[in-house]
Order: sequence, then C-alpha cells, then structure tokens
Amino acid sequence: MISRGSVALIFVSIALLWGANWSYETFTPEGGLIRQIAVDPATPGNPVAINDYDVYVFDGSEWELCGDMDYYWPIAIAPGNGGRFTLISHDGNIYYSADGGEHWISVADLEDIDALSEVRGETLFVAANYCLYRSTNSGFSWEFVDSIPYRVSAIDLSCDRSAIFLGALAGSYERDTTALLRSLDGGQTWTRIFEEPDSIDLDRIIDIETAPDSANWIFLCLGMEAGPAMNFLFSPDGGENWYSLSEEAPGLVLPSDVEFLSNDTVLVASIYSPAIYRGVWNGTSWEFRAVDSSANFTDICACGDVIYASSYQGVYVSADRGSTWERMNAGLHAFPLHEHSAVTNSVGNNLILLGEFGSSIYITHDGASWEERFLPELVFAEGGHIAPSDPEIAYICGIGVDITDSSWVFHSIYRSEDGGETWVPVDTSFTSPDSLPQYDRIVISPSNPNVLLSLWWNPSEDREDVYRSNDGGHNWTPVLEATGDFLFGTDTFFTMKGESLWVSYDTGVTWSPLAKIDWPWDMAYDPHIACVYVAEYFGVERISLNGQRDTLLMAPYGGWEDVSVAVAENSVLYVSYNSHEGPSCLIRLKYGETIPEIDTIDFRTERSLRILDGAVLVSESGRGFRKSEDAYLGLKEHSGKSGKVTLINPTIYTGRPELTVDCENPDVYELKIFNPAGRMVLSEKIRLKRGVNRIKVKRELPSGLYVLLLESKGAEIRSRFVLLREDRR
Repeated sequence: MISRGSVALIFVSIALLWGANWSYETFTPEGGLIRQIAVDPATPGNPVAINDYDVYVFDGSEWELCGDMDYYWPIAIAPGNGGRFTLISHDGNIYYSADGGEHWISVADLEDIDALSEVRGETLFVAANYCLYRSTNSGFSWEFVDSIPYRVSAIDLSCDRSAIFLGALAGSYERDTTALLRSLDGGQTWTRIFEEPDSIDLDRIIDIETAPDSANWIFLCLGMEAGPAMNFLFSPDGGENWYSLSEEAPGLVLPSDVEFLSNDTVLVASIYSPAIYRGVWNGTSWEFRAVDSSANFTDICACGDVIYASSYQGVYVSADRGSTWERMNAGLHAFPLHEHSAVTNSVGNNLILLGEFGSSIYITHDGASWEERFLPELVFAEGGHIAPSDPEIAYICGIGVDITDSSWVFHSIYRSEDGGETWVPVDTSFTSPDSLPQYDRIVISPSNPNVLLSLWWNPSEDREDVYRSNDGGHNWTPVLEATGDFLFGTDTFFTMKGESLWVSYDTGVTWSPLAKIDWPWDMAYDPHIACVYVAEYFGVERISLNGQRDTLLMAPYGGWEDVSVAVAENSVLYVSYNSHEGPSCLIRLKYGETIPEIDTIDFRTERSLRILDGAVLVSESGRGFRKSEDAYLGLKEHSGKSGKVTLINPTIYTGRPELTVDCENPDVYELKIFNPAGRMVLSEKIRLKRGVNRIKVKRELPSGLYVLLLESKGAEIRSRFVLLREDRR
C-alpha cells in the first residue's frame, strides 16, 4: 500500500498569474486526413475540403482554415451552384454557405444526423434521427419528408431526381441487416432492392452512385468486412440483379466513392488497396485499372475536366479527367493526433507520425523536417515505438494485408532497422482476420531491442492483455490480464489493471500493483527519479516507486479534458490540457519547484504531448503539432546576459561532487541541489570567473540521485548526478 506523502500543490486557475508567453509554430507535414472534397462548378479552382475536425478552403494557391467552422466536427459536404455549399455536422446542425465556404450559418438543428445526398439541381436530402428531410434551394431551408424505420449510412438522389436511394441498417439493434432501399415517390414509400445474403455479414453501405442517364445503373461500395467478393457491387437493372466486381477490379478491398464521368466511364476512390481506379464499360462488362496508387483515396468530385480527390495523404487534382494526378497540399495540415497511437515516443529528435489511418508514415530525425514513407500494404497503424537505445530500430503495430491471387495474408507488426526508411513484417502466418492478433500498443526495452511488450486485444474477454516477446515480435507470451489502454516505461514498465497501476521491474516478466488510480487521462515515467506522473480528473500527481505520492497540480475550476503529460530528460514536467470553462494551456514545472509556469494557447490540444531535443511538441486537434522552442528548458547549457555558460560534470560521483562550469563572462550564480523527493538540500551563492570554474560541494550528502540547478539573472542550467559514497558501496 502506498502512503500519501507531503502535498505540494497549486490550483492551475490561480497559477495563471505566473503566466509564460511561449511561441508556437506549425510543425506538421503538409497533407493529412481529408474525408471529402467538394467544388462549385462556377469556381472550379476553389475546392472545399473537410476532415473530422475542420473545413478547409483553397484560395487558388494554398489551403486555409475556415475560421467559422473551428472544431465543428463535419460529417459530409455537398456543393451547390453559385458558391453554395451544405454541410452536416456531429453537433446536430446543418450549415449553409453562400460564399464558397468562407462563412457558414446554421440553418437547421437536428439530432443524430447520419447522411447527406448530393445536390441535384437545387434538391438534396438529409437523414437524421430516423427521419428524412428535403431542401429544394441548395440547403438554405429544410422540410420534413417522412419518418424512416432505419438508420442510414448513405443517400443518393438520381440525376433526374426520380429515385432516392438509402443505404440502411435494417432490423434489430443487435442484428442489423445491410440493405439498399429505393423510393420512387419522393420518400413516401420504400422498396428493398438489395440486402445482404444470409451467409455473409456485410458492413454498412459507404457509397451509392447512379449513372447520369439511368437510375437503373447502380454502384454500391461496402466496407472491408464484406470481403473481396462483396465489397464492390454493380446492378444494370435497378437492383434486380447484382454482380461482384472483384475480378474486374482485383485488389480493390475497401472502395469508398464512385464518380461517373460519363455513362460508360467511372472513377473509384479506394482506401485499400490505395488507388484511384478508372472503369470503362465495354458494352458487356466493366474493365478497371489503377491510374494512381500513391494514396488512400476517400472521395472524388468532378468539375468538368478538372477532378479532385481527397485522401489520407491530403488532396489530389487531375487536369485530364483522371488519367494523371498530383498533390495539392500547400498550407494543408490535417493530421489527427487525438490518441497516443497516432505518434510514437520521441528519442532525441527522432519521432514517427503514424497518422492512425492509411499507408503513409512520417519521420523526423532532426526535429525540423519530415520525410514520408509509403507502405501500400498497411491499412492502419495502432501504435509504434522507437528503440530508446538505438533510434534506427522501430516497430509499428496495426493491420497490414498482402493480396495475391485473391488470397489475403495479414500482418500485425512491422520492424525497421534503418530509422524508418524500410519496414519488414514480423509475423507473416495469418490468413484469416479472425486469427489476427490485434496489438494496440507496443514498447521496446531500452536494454534489448528484441524484448517487446504489447497490449493485445482479447475479444472473448473484452479486455486488453499484456504480452511479451523475447525475439523481436515473432513469438509472444501472455504476462498480465489488463483492462486499460496504457503501456509505457523503460525496463521498468507500467500498465493499468482495473483501477490500479501495475509495475514490472524485470522487463515485463512479473507484475505487481503499485497504486490505485481512479480515472487516469495520461501517464509518463521519469526513470531518473523513479517516479510516474499521472494526469487524473482532479489534477496531476507524482507517484514514486518508493511509496510516496505528491499532488503537484490541481485541475482548473470546471475541470479539464484531453490532458497530456510528458517529462524531459532533465526531469522537467510538461502538461497540456483543454479547460471546460477557460483557455487551453501548456504547463512547465521544474523538478523541485512548486510554482508552475503556465502559457495559455489559442488552439485545442490533444493527448500527444512530446519532447524533442530542444523543443516541446503540443498536439493541435485535427491538425498536427505546434512546436515551441522557448518552452523547452535545456539541460546543461544556457546563453543569456552572462554569455554562454556550460556545465561539464560526470553522471556519477564516488566522493564529494566537484562541478566544472565553463563561463564566458564573470557573474554571480546560485547553486541549488535537490534530492529525489524534490526537497532542496543545498543552496549557496557562487561567483563564476571567465573560463573554467571548479566548484566543490561543501555539504556531505548521502548516496542517491540528485538534481542540480545553477541560475542567475534569468539564466538557469539543470543537470543531475548520482552520488555513490565510497564508504557505502
């Protein structure tokens, strides 16, 4: 049982009086996850794009965020004519823009909006809360049509407006049936023209598309669970007969959108295999070929000869009706970092941005630029880790698929030994998705990069268990039945089991409970002082492995959310959070001090706070990282009013410590030393001369780990050392 130690706390709302003023710059690759693209035929050079967070407008040279729609959680967008656009949102509103997407107003407040059709003439439909609504003026006003007894995943209105199609989840909540419904009387009555076969459990219908001159030619895109034989279907006779296009479009596992260019030519956006396919009707059947395979494509919008496509890698444009494509991502930063799985740990300036969905990963080795690596077989990444002892070695876990001759081979772990340049699947024996282990987190031992720990989803027990591998991920052994989604540490590892934090001191072989934690938001471990920092609903506390708990920060009035904690090499704690009733903030708390430095930030943050060598990375919701170099507190060097000051000292002392300091200009400094509990055990003023100074610590100190602070006129240097007294070794 851990006993409560001394409590040194401060309320964050009061601590705002000690405000910092750090600067932040965008530090994210151009591109990112774009769900849908729309363009007004009157202004083909100014498309509008949406993702799960924001609306972006292209001004002719680069993308700009629409300020009216910050964090409105869009679902779908439809272009009208004359600069008019309609957008549905997870907040239950229908939004309307009359100026090309620059400004938006709410025109209807509904509940549980599901789907939005394309605009045909001035008419479009919305399905919401088991009801169908219609607009006849491009989305400016809406009228109730009728109740519908189904949840809806997709809507299509035929080009001649004679037929409405609904992708429906029909049946009971426990056992839904995927079906396609058609109405020929404006939504008053419905006929089921397709439903899943009894032998196949289909995913929802993602897209419905009918030919320009015939509502009887129908394409259906279904989810990945449908399998390669049922995920892409075509009917030439209004749903009387359906044909799988798996042989005509091999490798097309997850189609997301179909766009007719003419009655006999279509483009298909495919998330997996990543490609845009071009299909041509030869008089008796469809023939498909991939015209671009460089992205996971999500949506296509045609506007004459100019065609746009959205993807998990940003936006693409074609000026030759889909034959060739190029990226147009200038100014676009749309990376969701709302979970730890979207980004690895940082080692020095090495960091890997996984993006969570899609086949691209992004790597920085210098903390200043990004390189993209494209793994076409990678469907999505759940987590990743860089080896602390060797940043050339890294692992990612998720789902990868190799498709050869209609057979699927699944992978769940990939390894790189060249800093992320190339990736090789570790386990290659899975041919059934039901047998594929689902790893949600993976961490590497600092002492042996072949020792791995991972959270492995156990569907039969509805929990995540901890597994351990000694051979680089080829073979795994269960070591702990867990229930949380935390797995972190060095060779001392931590996870959650029930409402308790568990610890392993032997690289994950055996585990024991450490502390009861009610509701953790985030956690980080500092091996230098053997403490875990835990962000909880009430604040941030520090839990020592020796049994002491200290509450360091209290949450602001009204509470906080999306709290993230990270600890730097010099044991400085950083905390980012969003407040329910106040601004978002970044906090810096130096080890041994009780008063934090707090900076209010003008963007929403997420739980992906990272520390590079020389910068703090704060995640911005849906957009990527913001980098702050002046929020970072260096370890052993400072350039200030006294010139450059460098602390040169060993990590371990066996006798009384003697510090070596190189100073450019003479000055008076204050030397402070703190023990592992954060208590100051020494404070004295010293005068530094120009050049090399040697300072003997006058006080006898017991063996242990210490943090050293040298400060003067706003300049400060932090370091740490271990003292091993010769008479106690």
